[in-house]
Amino acid sequence: MTDAQPGPNQTRPDQPDPDQTCDRCGPAVRAAYRVHRQGELYLCKHCANRLWPDLSRRGWTIWPVGEATCSASG
Repeated sequence: MTDAQPGPNQTRPDQPDPDQTCDRCGPAVRAAYRVHRQGELYLCKHCANRLWPDLSRRGWTIWPVGEATCSASG
């Protein structure tokens, strides 16, 4: 087998971990959004709604945790 496939409990490197928690609320709150710029944040719906305008204005990209990233390089 030349192409190693992730096991049932592993994520691919280009996919976010589905069990991420909100970086602001802590481990009790599951993240709904992934935020990326030069770093990466995971936010629950409440935090994302509050911070979305400021993060967008500063160039952060925001998308739901379950979706693959849409990065344009070139």
